Amino acid sequence: SNVSLAGVVSYHGGLSRILEREQQPTDFGDTRVLMLNGADDPLIPRGDVEEWIGIMQEGQADFEFTDFSDTLHSFTRPDAQGDRSRYDLYADQRSWLATHHFLNLVFGFSTPWSLPESPATLVKEDVSFMDGDEELTGYIVYDSAKVKDKAPVVIVTQDWDGVNDFERMRADATASLDQGYLVFASSVYPVGSVYETIEQRIALIGGFFGDLDNIRSRMTAIVEYIKEHELADPTNIIATGYCFGGSSVLELARAGVEGVKGVVSFHGGLDSLANTNVTSDFGDTKVLILTGNDDDGISRSAVETAIATMKADNASYEVTSYGNTVHSFTEPTADSSNSRYSPYADQRSWESMVDFFESTFGLAESPLPSVGKVGGNGGRRRRTLRAAE
Repeated sequence: SNVSLAGVVSYHGGLSRILEREQQPTDFGDTRVLMLNGADDPLIPRGDVEEWIGIMQEGQADFEFTDFSDTLHSFTRPDAQGDRSRYDLYADQRSWLATHHFLNLVFGFSTPWSLPESPATLVKEDVSFMDGDEELTGYIVYDSAKVKDKAPVVIVTQDWDGVNDFERMRADATASLDQGYLVFASSVYPVGSVYETIEQRIALIGGFFGDLDNIRSRMTAIVEYIKEHELADPTNIIATGYCFGGSSVLELARAGVEGVKGVVSFHGGLDSLANTNVTSDFGDTKVLILTGNDDDGISRSAVETAIATMKADNASYEVTSYGNTVHSFTEPTADSSNSRYSPYADQRSWESMVDFFESTFGLAESPLPSVGKVGGNGGRRRRTLRAAE
């Protein structure tokens, strides 16, 4: 429309009437769009979702579209208890937090974003360990002022050029969070691997993903190693990964490794999820996928296939696509046609991950404002949002 808006937020909003219009919107201007959707909403068919995302992409909209698994229509309404519309506490909480951060950013209430600064109390250690007859390396970091006993573990899995300053930076930032995590940035490639060129990296990755048992075995070895650390809570682990690492943690989730509560994939390839010739046991492992909608290597059809596969496997998942965003959106040095840093997607994905940690590790109370008992006004809660605290 011709109305100037900083942003719009849509919760389980229907698309059919918009799509029936003869003329679709093509100029979103500077309006940012946040859409929060139940992946199993019978009132919003997947075809409508794909068509609308295509319209936003054509209009070069700055959008963020999130699908919540096993979630129907009206997931924010506590009085919705039907077969087609049902309240979902998890989706309500996650969408509320997404809105909170979105409003802070759009209205400029928050200070300029950056990764958390490292305190002087960070303890850092380079380590090596064996997986069979192959030696692997890693980097362990934690805040000694916060981690005194068994702590939740966050694994940072390498991207395709090994563990370098990027993984260490992300590990340090994660260890600097207030909650106090034991963080382990781990290699997947064994010592002695050569990955200077793109061709060499592709060959190494092919060795792991040509047979999915190989990447699952390697990721399991990484998990089992860090479980033995004296400060690790072996029952409370989340694995994160970027690019190749993002694909790797998805296979870890499908392997059903004990103690892995969740995985987070940043611009990770999704093709392996289409492989139904391997066992798939997500169990209680939650999955958070954060992807660029314009990533040439991760098509919309690949996203839809991943969602369909996870649904068939009864996985608990959340998939967020960022508009006007290509591959490597978290890497500040990325600057090519299909690998480019995005400050917006970097911030939004980091915030989503941090909230996911707290929720999955059980470290946070409900973020929903306390407004008294549900009831009156048709059973709906009246809620107000404090955009800045």
